[in-house]
Amino acid sequence: MDKRKLLHLSILWVIYGSLINRFIWSNQLITIIPDILLCILLFMEKPRKEKNNLQLYVGKPVTFIFYSILVLGIISSLISFTPITATIWGVRQFFRYGLMTYMILLYFRPRDIVWGRKLLYQSFLWNMFFVIVEFALGQVGDSMGGTFNGNGELSIYLTIIIFIAEIEYLQHRLSIQKFITVCCLCFATSILAEVKLLYILLPLTLYGGYVLLTKFNIKHLIILVIAYFSIIPVMKFALLLYYDENYVELIFDKEEMNKYLENDYGLQSGTYRLLSFNRNTCIERSSIILSQEPKTFFIGNGIGSLTQSQLFKTPLADAYYPTFYFFFTFSYVLLELGWLGFILFLLFYALIAHRFYKYYRNSKDSIIKYWSTIGLFMACVSYIFMWYNPMPYMAYYFPFILFSLCFVGIKFRKQKLSISKSTNKNDA
Repeated sequence: MDKRKLLHLSILWVIYGSLINRFIWSNQLITIIPDILLCILLFMEKPRKEKNNLQLYVGKPVTFIFYSILVLGIISSLISFTPITATIWGVRQFFRYGLMTYMILLYFRPRDIVWGRKLLYQSFLWNMFFVIVEFALGQVGDSMGGTFNGNGELSIYLTIIIFIAEIEYLQHRLSIQKFITVCCLCFATSILAEVKLLYILLPLTLYGGYVLLTKFNIKHLIILVIAYFSIIPVMKFALLLYYDENYVELIFDKEEMNKYLENDYGLQSGTYRLLSFNRNTCIERSSIILSQEPKTFFIGNGIGSLTQSQLFKTPLADAYYPTFYFFFTFSYVLLELGWLGFILFLLFYALIAHRFYKYYRNSKDSIIKYWSTIGLFMACVSYIFMWYNPMPYMAYYFPFILFSLCFVGIKFRKQKLSISKSTNKNDA
């Protein structure tokens, strides 16, 4: 099979593979098909340096921190005597993101970028179709995922889609009618899937896209002031179309939301004599567990040591299960990689954001602005999802496909501009 088509298949599987698990055959093997395809690609041809230079576009600091996280995790696993199968599973979980990025940079050509952009729009239509199917079947709330596996991945997808739609609209690639349709469908889906974060994040996403792609002026402040006073009433009105008044008032009551974010998740603490985590308590309570031993405090229990894999779950994962650490990225990373790994993990996304910011700041070209704006936004919003759910650590394939498309888009645009500049010089 053609290598590019194999890579296309792995990307398609990331977006649509969960449909098999949800509607046909539920098996963990389905989720690792993209990993297998990428490994096949890796062994089909030894990558040549002149074909691709990952560090040239992604940056040496990003690749260095990426490998540092893996090395730290493996060393910690060896010291903690983590079962080798669980360690391999944990390495796979993180390494696959870098491998996907590498393969896209290696094999993608300009026509593949066009394919990628079309895929985003096609996937949105299919996602909305399956959201309707799930709604008809009564699968709402956490179980609603569209073509993805639950509302955790779907929330990330919707945030990406609404941001890209706005960028396309601001650069006159998308009509106002289609842009408004995308926005309405994303908001409606967030309500049906009960992703409380999106009630506020999606409006902020729209504002962020406007700020990034338009020159600063008084309009920014006016829009911000209007949004500040109107966003909550508008969202309340929208939510009341589906939820009852008590639920809606609870969502926007600051005191109640603080209680919700700090209570014992699932109210399990008294039962298991372990403090169950929540979004605002997971770092503190993970640190309490880690502080029992200097080694675990600094480098954790090892990558894969707390995997919730059906096949490779460890005794340690079972012991800490009542804390619900696996619901939040911060606690998941802390318990596996310790504070050193946690800092490296946060730094990794900061360096990705910085890389895209340099492209954004140093170029006036609209296409480079387009790709760098998307990449910068996705890297920054990743921190919000780290707080909200475990996806940035355990299921972040789709955003890394997006990062890769951004890097490839910038790569070929810079090459085209360089060729044009050279041609103009020769003509002169």
